[in-house]
Amino acid sequence: MPLPSKAATGGSGQADIWVARPSGEQRRLTHTPSVDETEPAFSPNGNLIVYTSRRHGYDSDVWIMRA
Repeated sequence: MPLPSKAATGGSGQADIWVARPSGEQRRLTHTPSVDETEPAFSPNGNLIVYTSRRHGYDSDVWIMRA
């Protein structure tokens, strides 16, 4: 199972959700300019990733995507 992690990218310090495999391969799962995606976690079965994002204002919302 890949390991979820967050990484700041670009000069703005924006945080995106990435997955890192044991082989060292990394893949960016989110890329929303000017929006931070943070606090990633896998669902118990490993099929989904849940994370927070402030896409719609100042309060963080919970988002879900396929892993």
